[in-house]
Amino acid sequence: MAFTEPPDPGRARTLAELIAQLRLLKAWAGGPSYAQIAERVNRLWTAAGRPAAERTARTTVADCFKVGRARPNTDLLLAVVEVLHPDPGYLAGWQDVLRAVRGRAEAATFVQAQLGLPEPVPHFTGRRAETALLGDAGGGQVAVIAGMAGVGKTGLAVHAGHALLRTGRVDNALFVNLRGFHPDPGQPPVDPAAVLDSFLRLLGVPGHAVPADLPGKTRLYQERSAGRRLLVVLDNARSEDQVRPLLPGERGGPVLVTSRMALTGLTGAVHVRLDALSPDEALAYLRRTVGAERVDQAPGVARRITAELGRLPLALTLAALWMTAPAHRSWLLADHLERLEQRRAHLRLDNAVDASISLSYDQLGEPEQRALRLLALHPGADLDAYGIAALTGTGLAAATRTAERLVAA
Repeated sequence: MAFTEPPDPGRARTLAELIAQLRLLKAWAGGPSYAQIAERVNRLWTAAGRPAAERTARTTVADCFKVGRARPNTDLLLAVVEVLHPDPGYLAGWQDVLRAVRGRAEAATFVQAQLGLPEPVPHFTGRRAETALLGDAGGGQVAVIAGMAGVGKTGLAVHAGHALLRTGRVDNALFVNLRGFHPDPGQPPVDPAAVLDSFLRLLGVPGHAVPADLPGKTRLYQERSAGRRLLVVLDNARSEDQVRPLLPGERGGPVLVTSRMALTGLTGAVHVRLDALSPDEALAYLRRTVGAERVDQAPGVARRITAELGRLPLALTLAALWMTAPAHRSWLLADHLERLEQRRAHLRLDNAVDASISLSYDQLGEPEQRALRLLALHPGADLDAYGIAALTGTGLAAATRTAERLVAA
């Protein structure tokens, strides 16, 4: 492959992606061997006055190009970049990206796992079929609860988990937020190794006995989980790769995973697709939160309010907080409906709902983002790949791939 320009390190967000750019840089520079690169680095360092004891070797240089190293040799990596393309501006770009990547990697090690479940969601409503399906989870079975932002995935997982505890199917639980989708860029998805480190300590393993590598942590975790009636709740997962090391195995207890992604790659798992509440469930939720008497005085208006909110649990919860605030308790339901209709006319959502949905949109690739915007032009309720191809001006194969990615997200 011929390169006219050196690869852009700014494309990388993870260390693995940065190493991929380093490999491309090596190819762009003519594909020198690791021994040749080591010789160039040593000449560079000798000229800079570094002692002979700090000379590098071929195998050490080769390690810079390997994926999976938790802490790369930053000094050597930048030296490799410099000898492959000795341009100060280009090297400065690598320094900036490497600093950002390492910062994200360190942030991914901060995790708050807990022994026991969070408190049940107040006013939990509906989801009987889904709760029953999750209640059938046996030892080692994995259930994935997938759905859009704000649809109540975490609430359902916690509700089902407490039901399992009450019935005695499990004796205790491990819970962790994997931060697969978080509005703060400073809180990236959690590193599975950090989760396992926390899980093992919660299960009584002393720090000095926790293996340093991910496979070792996983093996010990599965050994400690074997035969225990322990529920594991992995909330807000980003991908199958983040989840797989955290599964206790067939001899462990049930696992509940929540994610905005379908995670169809978790073979053998039970997949529960969570949608918005039904009209009756949404109305029942308003009766519980806003007040049965208040809702029953104008049930038609109340149903229209739930429809305006898309019967989305997050939106309903925020609207209920607004409607029960001291400053708004004297409002009629019709007043609240008018406010919601005015906001929708201006394409406004509650800030928290908007931020949550925008986060999902931001994770899409540019073709999927464009396709999603164009879908708003379609007048019908259903759309197939042919329609997407017509809207986006792409071929059927590309439109099918776009549709599959949008469905998965």
